[in-house]
Amino acid sequence: MFVELRLQEEFVERVEKFDWFLFLEDDIVLYDAFVIEKLENFNRKSGYEKAILYPNRFEMYQGTKRYIDLTIEPQLSWNQLSSVEIEGVKFAEFSNPHSAFYCLSRKQMKQWRKSGRVFNKNQVVNVGPLESAANFCLWECFSIYKPHRQT
Repeated sequence: MFVELRLQEEFVERVEKFDWFLFLEDDIVLYDAFVIEKLENFNRKSGYEKAILYPNRFEMYQGTKRYIDLTIEPQLSWNQLSSVEIEGVKFAEFSNPHSAFYCLSRKQMKQWRKSGRVFNKNQVVNVGPLESAANFCLWECFSIYKPHRQT
């Protein structure tokens, strides 16, 4: 149950060997072949070096996309702290950043390592160990954005 926390240490130890560090839970399928290009574009144009982008998860149900992250909380909170628009697409900080995915560039990985990960290092900080390792572990160092539901 805590293997995802160990994975963070593997990323930190290999920061000089790779350009990107991808965490993806085993039940998530990533169909977007341009995810790295989109992340690079967001990183370059967001205007904030500590901003990272997570996707909104969805499941197909009877031919309809059901956005899981948009149904978890009764009172969704967008734009709590900030939002940014890039090429007509709005991104905002969201009260539920969990997406079972993160992808950090080498530069972001170095920022995360440099932060010392003081409070969240190998800790269950929100919900459970999987959610903490999958997403909440980065809150200490980064502002987490998702595509705004109105785009």
